[in-house]
Amino acid sequence: MKMTDLMTVEEWQALEKELHEKFKINAEVVEEDGKRVTGKRLWCNDLCKTIRESDKGVGGICAPSGQEFVRLTREERKPFIEECDICLAKINVPVVVNDELIGAVGGCGPLPEGNELEEFMVSVTMGLEEGEIAQLAESIPTASQERLEEIQAFIENKVAEVLARNS
Repeated sequence: MKMTDLMTVEEWQALEKELHEKFKINAEVVEEDGKRVTGKRLWCNDLCKTIRESDKGVGGICAPSGQEFVRLTREERKPFIEECDICLAKINVPVVVNDELIGAVGGCGPLPEGNELEEFMVSVTMGLEEGEIAQLAESIPTASQERLEEIQAFIENKVAEVLARNS
């Protein structure tokens, strides 16, 4: 089973848009292997967009974190809030049908309150100057732990609704 067996690509895109607009996250719907279901990206900050547009950024920052999140999803099969390698929050809710993990819904991009962006890693990986990073980082939203948990609960409810419609 695939995520598109539960909803169309357009319906998943609508959910990503809703999550992005409501919570200011880089929302995503992925298959079990971590590949995106939709081809669209809505960015909650300029730094993530810059990183994702660079092979260095994807390979050095996003891919290693993404692989770890896929591993956690596969092994734990429960929702989580973690941090990527540059200390931004990642919220993930697995989609499990008949005990089969078929994908996940979530998002990333906000900086948890009290955290500091790992600017050195961005600089070394991307070759960006401190000033460039600071300018891009100005657009990063912050979120309290309570807010991150609220986002996770909202996504869990949305996933439960999708699963209920398909049972």
